[in-house]
Amino acid sequence: MSEDQPKPQKPAFRCIVDAGLLLRAHLCVGQEETRYHLTGVNIEPIAEGGAVLVATDGYKLVAIRDKNAFVENGSGIVHLNKRFIADVSHAIRTLNHNYKIVVTSDRAGLITTPAPEMMEDRAEACFAALAELNEKIQLVQFKDKPVIDGTYPSWRGLLAAKPDEALPIDAICHHHLRRLSRALCGDAQARAIRIVSSGKHAPHLVRAAQHDLDAFGLIMPMRADIDADYPDWINPPAPAAKAPGANAAVRARWTTFLGLPIRLDPSQPAA
Repeated sequence: MSEDQPKPQKPAFRCIVDAGLLLRAHLCVGQEETRYHLTGVNIEPIAEGGAVLVATDGYKLVAIRDKNAFVENGSGIVHLNKRFIADVSHAIRTLNHNYKIVVTSDRAGLITTPAPEMMEDRAEACFAALAELNEKIQLVQFKDKPVIDGTYPSWRGLLAAKPDEALPIDAICHHHLRRLSRALCGDAQARAIRIVSSGKHAPHLVRAAQHDLDAFGLIMPMRADIDADYPDWINPPAPAAKAPGANAAVRARWTTFLGLPIRLDPSQPAA
C-alpha cells in the first residue's frame, strides 16, 4: 500500500442491548472526567453468547450479562447522558415493552422489539431505524456521542483471587454498596446481599440472589477505625441494695381475704 493511499478504517463498534440492564450497569460508572473511560459502560461479546456489561468507578464494579445482546466489531464504552437516562427510565416504568437501546458511533436510541432475541436481520432493521430516525425510534441521544474513544481497563484481572467464606470481611462504604445493590437487583428489592472476601485488601465479591448467575459485583474494602466489639453501654445497671428483712416485715403485717389485702394488726402503720 502506497503512503498516499488512506488506511482502511476499522469498522465502528455498534450494539443493541436491553435498556433496563444498561441503565442498571450505568449506576456504577465513574464520575471523574479525568478518568473519562470509566464514565461509560463497557460492552463486549462473550463466548456463551450475548454480551457482558461492565461498569466501575474504581471503588465498585458490576458485571451484568445480556444474553440477547447484539454486538458488532469488538467492544465499546457506552456513555448515556442524564436526560436520556431519565427519559428511558420513565418509559420502562410506565410501559411494559421489550425496550432495547441501539448504539452507533454518533447516536443512541430507544426502540421496542417484538421479542428479546436479536437475530441479525432484526438487528439490521434496528440500526436502519436509528440511522433514519423513523417512527420506531422513541427516544434519541444526540447531544453527547454515546461511544467513548478510549480503552477500558482489564477488569478480569480483579477476579484472579478466589472468594473464601472463611476470610473476614473488611469495612466497606455503605454508599457504594447501596448503588451496587441497585445495579444488581434493579427495581426489585434484594432480600439479602452476600459479601465474600477474596483476601486482605482485595475486592469483595457481592451477590444478590442465589440463582441469579447473570450479575455479580465487586466492592473494594476501605480503612476504617471502627472497633469490632460491642460498646460498654449495653450492660444493665447494677441492682439497688435493699435493707435485710424489710420485705418480710411488711408481709408479716398483711394478709389477703377474697383477693383483698388486709392488715393483721391495724395498730401498726401501713408500710
